[in-house]
Amino acid sequence: TGATGAGPVGVFNGTLATGITFTDTDGKPVNAHGGGIIREGDTFYIHGLFFPTGPTPDDFHGVAMYSSKDLARWKNEGIVLPQQPSGELGPNRNCDRPHIIKCPSTGEFVFTARAADAATFQQDKEVVYATSPTVNAVYSYKGPMKNASGQTASHSDMSAYADETGAYLMTESGWVYILADDCHSWVSGKQYSAVNGPSGGGEAPT
Repeated sequence: TGATGAGPVGVFNGTLATGITFTDTDGKPVNAHGGGIIREGDTFYIHGLFFPTGPTPDDFHGVAMYSSKDLARWKNEGIVLPQQPSGELGPNRNCDRPHIIKCPSTGEFVFTARAADAATFQQDKEVVYATSPTVNAVYSYKGPMKNASGQTASHSDMSAYADETGAYLMTESGWVYILADDCHSWVSGKQYSAVNGPSGGGEAPT
Protein backbone atom coordinates (compact mmCIF):
# COMPACT_ATOMS: atom_id res chain seq x y z
CA THR A 1 0.00 0.00 0.00
CA GLY A 2 1.05 3.60 -0.39
CA ALA A 3 -0.04 7.17 0.05
CA THR A 4 -1.62 9.50 -2.46
CA GLY A 5 -1.01 13.19 -2.18
CA ALA A 6 0.63 14.30 1.05
CA GLY A 7 2.00 11.78 3.49
CA PRO A 8 4.79 9.23 3.54
CA VAL A 9 4.82 6.13 1.40
CA GLY A 10 2.91 3.29 3.03
CA VAL A 11 0.32 5.38 4.87
CA PHE A 12 -3.24 4.56 3.92
CA ASN A 13 -5.07 7.82 3.20
CA GLY A 14 -8.32 6.35 1.98
CA THR A 15 -6.92 5.20 -1.38
CA LEU A 16 -5.02 2.00 -2.08
CA ALA A 17 -1.99 2.75 -4.26
CA THR A 18 0.23 0.12 -5.85
CA GLY A 19 3.58 0.16 -7.60
CA ILE A 20 5.20 2.54 -5.10
CA THR A 21 8.80 1.86 -4.14
CA PHE A 22 9.40 1.72 -0.40
CA THR A 23 12.45 3.75 0.52
CA ASP A 24 14.41 3.85 3.75
CA THR A 25 15.19 6.92 5.83
CA ASP A 26 18.30 7.51 3.66
CA GLY A 27 16.16 7.65 0.52
CA LYS A 28 17.36 4.29 -0.83
CA PRO A 29 14.97 1.52 -1.96
CA VAL A 30 14.21 -1.09 0.69
CA ASN A 31 16.23 -4.14 -0.39
CA ALA A 32 14.68 -7.10 1.43
CA HIS A 33 13.30 -9.62 -1.06
CA GLY A 34 10.88 -12.42 -0.26
CA GLY A 35 10.93 -12.20 3.52
CA GLY A 36 8.63 -11.46 6.39
CA ILE A 37 7.77 -9.01 9.13
CA ILE A 38 8.01 -9.55 12.87
CA ARG A 39 6.77 -7.12 15.51
CA GLU A 40 8.74 -6.63 18.71
CA GLY A 41 7.31 -4.10 21.14
CA ASP A 42 6.16 -1.05 19.18
CA THR A 43 8.46 -1.71 16.21
CA PHE A 44 8.04 -3.75 13.05
CA TYR A 45 11.07 -5.43 11.46
CA ILE A 46 11.04 -6.46 7.83
CA HIS A 47 13.73 -8.95 6.84
CA GLY A 48 14.53 -10.33 3.41
CA LEU A 49 17.25 -11.23 0.95
CA PHE A 50 19.71 -8.53 0.00
CA PHE A 51 20.58 -8.32 -3.71
CA PRO A 52 23.45 -6.01 -4.74
CA THR A 53 21.93 -5.53 -8.21
CA GLY A 54 18.22 -5.69 -7.37
CA PRO A 55 15.60 -8.30 -6.47
CA THR A 56 16.43 -11.01 -9.02
CA PRO A 57 17.30 -14.68 -8.44
CA ASP A 58 20.98 -14.83 -7.61
CA ASP A 59 23.48 -16.33 -5.21
CA PHE A 60 22.94 -15.68 -1.51
CA HIS A 61 24.40 -12.30 -0.46
CA GLY A 62 22.89 -11.94 2.99
CA VAL A 63 19.67 -11.01 4.76
CA ALA A 64 18.86 -7.33 5.23
CA MET A 65 16.61 -5.86 7.93
CA TYR A 66 14.67 -2.60 8.22
CA SER A 67 12.68 -1.27 11.17
CA SER A 68 9.59 0.94 11.35
CA LYS A 69 7.08 2.07 13.95
CA ASP A 70 4.40 3.00 11.40
CA LEU A 71 5.02 0.63 8.42
CA ALA A 72 5.77 3.73 6.34
CA ARG A 73 9.19 5.03 7.38
CA TRP A 74 11.87 2.32 7.29
CA LYS A 75 15.29 2.51 8.93
CA ASN A 76 18.06 0.32 7.49
CA GLU A 77 19.26 -2.03 10.26
CA GLY A 78 21.94 -3.56 8.02
CA ILE A 79 22.77 -7.16 7.14
CA VAL A 80 21.63 -9.40 9.99
CA LEU A 81 22.80 -12.66 8.40
CA PRO A 82 25.78 -12.38 6.03
CA GLN A 83 26.93 -14.92 3.46
CA GLN A 84 28.81 -17.70 5.24
CA PRO A 85 32.37 -18.73 4.30
CA SER A 86 31.13 -22.16 3.21
CA GLY A 87 28.24 -24.59 3.59
CA GLU A 88 24.52 -24.18 3.03
CA LEU A 89 24.63 -20.37 2.92
CA GLY A 90 28.11 -20.03 1.48
CA PRO A 91 29.23 -18.98 -2.02
CA ASN A 92 27.30 -20.37 -5.00
CA ARG A 93 24.30 -21.16 -2.82
CA ASN A 94 20.72 -19.92 -2.85
CA CYS A 95 18.49 -18.90 0.04
CA ASP A 96 14.85 -17.88 0.04
CA ARG A 97 11.72 -17.42 2.19
CA PRO A 98 13.53 -16.02 5.26
CA HIS A 99 11.38 -15.72 8.38
CA ILE A 100 12.11 -14.80 11.99
CA ILE A 101 10.13 -16.03 14.98
CA LYS A 102 10.50 -15.36 18.69
CA CYS A 103 10.79 -18.72 20.42
CA PRO A 104 7.89 -18.91 22.92
CA SER A 105 9.79 -20.81 25.61
CA THR A 106 13.17 -19.03 25.47
CA GLY A 107 12.52 -15.56 24.05
CA GLU A 108 15.37 -16.12 21.58
CA PHE A 109 14.92 -14.94 18.00
CA VAL A 110 15.23 -17.75 15.48
CA PHE A 111 15.79 -17.10 11.78
CA THR A 112 14.65 -19.79 9.33
CA ALA A 113 14.97 -20.08 5.56
CA ARG A 114 15.31 -22.58 2.75
CA ALA A 115 18.83 -23.18 1.38
CA ALA A 116 19.68 -24.93 -1.89
CA ASP A 117 22.10 -24.89 -4.79
CA ALA A 118 22.20 -21.66 -6.79
CA ALA A 119 21.87 -23.32 -10.20
CA THR A 120 18.54 -25.15 -9.87
CA PHE A 121 17.29 -24.12 -6.39
CA GLN A 122 16.34 -27.80 -5.92
CA GLN A 123 19.54 -29.70 -5.06
CA ASP A 124 20.67 -30.15 -1.45
CA LYS A 125 17.67 -28.21 -0.24
CA GLU A 126 16.81 -28.00 3.44
CA VAL A 127 15.47 -25.62 6.06
CA VAL A 128 18.33 -23.85 7.87
CA TYR A 129 18.35 -21.65 10.95
CA ALA A 130 20.28 -18.99 12.86
CA THR A 131 19.76 -17.40 16.27
CA SER A 132 20.09 -14.07 18.06
CA PRO A 133 19.24 -12.80 21.57
CA THR A 134 17.77 -9.62 20.02
CA VAL A 135 15.70 -9.19 16.89
CA ASN A 136 18.00 -6.77 15.05
CA ALA A 137 21.47 -8.12 15.88
CA VAL A 138 23.68 -10.20 13.58
CA TYR A 139 22.38 -13.77 13.75
CA SER A 140 24.65 -16.76 14.46
CA TYR A 141 24.26 -19.36 11.73
CA LYS A 142 23.64 -22.88 13.10
CA GLY A 143 23.07 -25.03 10.00
CA PRO A 144 20.21 -27.25 8.84
CA MET A 145 17.30 -27.73 11.21
CA LYS A 146 17.06 -31.44 12.02
CA ASN A 147 15.16 -33.84 14.26
CA ALA A 148 16.68 -36.14 16.90
CA SER A 149 17.50 -38.71 14.20
CA GLY A 150 19.38 -36.17 12.10
CA GLN A 151 16.73 -35.81 9.41
CA THR A 152 16.39 -32.44 7.72
CA ALA A 153 13.19 -30.72 6.62
CA SER A 154 14.01 -30.97 2.93
CA HIS A 155 11.41 -28.83 1.23
CA SER A 156 11.25 -25.67 -0.83
CA ASP A 157 8.98 -22.70 -0.07
CA MET A 158 8.48 -22.35 3.66
CA SER A 159 7.38 -20.07 6.44
CA ALA A 160 7.60 -20.10 10.23
CA TYR A 161 5.03 -19.28 12.89
CA ALA A 162 4.99 -19.06 16.68
CA ASP A 163 2.28 -18.36 19.25
CA GLU A 164 1.36 -19.42 22.78
CA THR A 165 0.93 -23.05 21.63
CA GLY A 166 4.47 -23.42 20.26
CA ALA A 167 6.52 -22.87 17.12
CA TYR A 168 6.05 -24.35 13.68
CA LEU A 169 7.52 -24.61 10.19
CA MET A 170 5.15 -24.84 7.22
CA THR A 171 6.33 -25.76 3.74
CA GLU A 172 5.10 -26.32 0.23
CA SER A 173 3.06 -29.48 -0.36
CA GLY A 174 1.30 -29.06 2.98
CA TRP A 175 4.00 -30.11 5.44
CA VAL A 176 3.81 -28.82 9.02
CA TYR A 177 6.72 -29.34 11.45
CA ILE A 178 6.41 -28.86 15.20
CA LEU A 179 9.59 -27.35 16.64
CA ALA A 180 11.30 -28.36 19.88
CA ASP A 181 10.98 -26.13 22.95
CA ASP A 182 14.20 -24.28 22.09
CA CYS A 183 13.15 -23.93 18.41
CA HIS A 184 16.52 -25.36 17.30
CA SER A 185 15.13 -28.64 15.93
CA TRP A 186 11.87 -30.25 14.92
CA VAL A 187 10.15 -33.03 16.83
CA SER A 188 7.48 -34.14 14.37
CA GLY A 189 6.41 -33.50 10.81
CA LYS A 190 3.22 -34.34 8.98
CA GLN A 191 1.93 -33.67 5.49
CA TYR A 192 -1.56 -32.21 5.27
CA SER A 193 -2.25 -32.62 1.57
CA ALA A 194 -5.65 -30.94 1.87
CA VAL A 195 -3.85 -27.66 2.56
CA ASN A 196 -2.84 -27.40 -1.10
CA GLY A 197 -5.48 -29.56 -2.74
CA PRO A 198 -5.63 -33.28 -3.44
CA SER A 199 -2.25 -33.37 -5.21
CA GLY A 200 -0.45 -31.75 -2.28
CA GLY A 201 1.82 -30.00 -4.75
CA GLY A 202 1.11 -26.33 -4.14
CA GLU A 203 4.08 -24.01 -4.49
CA ALA A 204 3.91 -22.01 -1.26
CA PRO A 205 2.39 -22.67 2.16
CA THR A 206 -0.78 -20.93 3.28
